[in-house]
Amino acid sequence: MYSLIYNGKLYYGLLRGDMVELRSFTKDDDGFKLDNDFRYIKYINKNECLNMKKVWFFTECSGERLMIEGIDYRMQDLFTVSIGGWTDNYKWYNIEALPKYYLVFEDYFNPKEENKIYLTKDNVVNYAKIFCRKMDKDMVVC
Repeated sequence: MYSLIYNGKLYYGLLRGDMVELRSFTKDDDGFKLDNDFRYIKYINKNECLNMKKVWFFTECSGERLMIEGIDYRMQDLFTVSIGGWTDNYKWYNIEALPKYYLVFEDYFNPKEENKIYLTKDNVVNYAKIFCRKMDKDMVVC
């Protein structure tokens, strides 16, 4: 995922070749179309974006850093993958059970404190809607 400026506004988006899939909660112009009933997307040329920075969505549990990959349809549980081990370990966690959430900009492997933005539990669901895909918790076996 990337953070970027488009038409003077901060967005998050996925790079798709020379195009960027912008993601938003609002239909900022006619180019935005509803996607999966909870966010709007719009495809633009990468050249229309300013200040593109890589960004990842993380949480922690028992000192282990976990990247957030998905959210269940009830918007209560997050699907995570552990970072830094020999194998990928996937697990579901209830949003309320995890102590902190944050975005990491630029340096995925060595996240410096100045490259983190901490999130409150109140806005975790909104960030999950932008960063993640909806998943059926009963269909994804860890």
